[in-house]
Amino acid sequence: MKIFLLMSIFLFFSCNQVKNFIRDSTVRDLEIFEALLKANILASNKIIILNNDDINTGKFIVHPPNAWLPLIEFHSFKKKTCLIYKVPFSINSKDQLGTIALFDLPVAGGCLEQISQTPIALISNTINFSYVLSDEEQKHSIFPQKISAFHLALYFERQKKEKFILIPLPNLKSGSLFFGQSILSEEIYPVTYSKKLRFESSSSSGLIPGFNIIDPNQKIKLLGDYNDNYSERTAVICHDVDENCQNISNFECHKCKYGWFETVRGQCPQGGPKFCGINHCGERNQVACPVGLKVIKDNQACFNGSKAGYCGPGLNTVCDENKILVCI
Repeated sequence: MKIFLLMSIFLFFSCNQVKNFIRDSTVRDLEIFEALLKANILASNKIIILNNDDINTGKFIVHPPNAWLPLIEFHSFKKKTCLIYKVPFSINSKDQLGTIALFDLPVAGGCLEQISQTPIALISNTINFSYVLSDEEQKHSIFPQKISAFHLALYFERQKKEKFILIPLPNLKSGSLFFGQSILSEEIYPVTYSKKLRFESSSSSGLIPGFNIIDPNQKIKLLGDYNDNYSERTAVICHDVDENCQNISNFECHKCKYGWFETVRGQCPQGGPKFCGINHCGERNQVACPVGLKVIKDNQACFNGSKAGYCGPGLNTVCDENKILVCI
């Protein structure tokens, strides 16, 4: 009888230990995934949203089933990563659950080419996945709270438990979010340029104005000096756009040491050319201050007397030799 009692007690504690181990392993898996995800995307200063249909909808991703779906490319100064989701599906009445994974991206190559590689972070056996990342506050019923601008929010269920991950991205500024297939493609366009944040400087916009996270292991060359200005032609251009709205150079204004300012050249969704430095728009011999896309009725915004920009008292708008609207 004593032996039976001892064996019963032993089996009872053994079963509880196994249950606790499984539960603790599940918790550890989630904690490791969240920690690795944060560590690898926290310093992101440019975002390419690859799945325009499902982001910020507050709905679960269910199509296409059993497919790897690229979600977001995260770009920091010298690092690129890609968040991918494998959509769940059912076959022969058996559920095949989803997988969320973060992969390193090479200089050339897209997200889907990396699924055969070892991921940086991965969590499997998930269902009911939804995600949010925007330059404006988001509110959806499946998320337990409002999602502030420049935060990545993930919601999913795993082993019948809800999981909510919220990661602030303090390096993101106005003009840091893009829609498109890839940063390597020209078919991308900014999320925010046509909105009220379009003309904010990188020093005054974003999650924490004027704040940037830089990887101490990376050598970053910041652009521009405090005394640079457009009138002396010393300002460094950080994003060039021609009068036909074609990007001449990539957006690098997040590297500007003292913020950046935008100029008027045409009616383009990505705005006009942008320069590093203190914004002196509207002053004599400086660039005109942009007034916004809705005011500009003609794509040819740069001409003498143009209303696409405004100047200080007694000054008039003039199109200079660089086809940029200035104040004289």
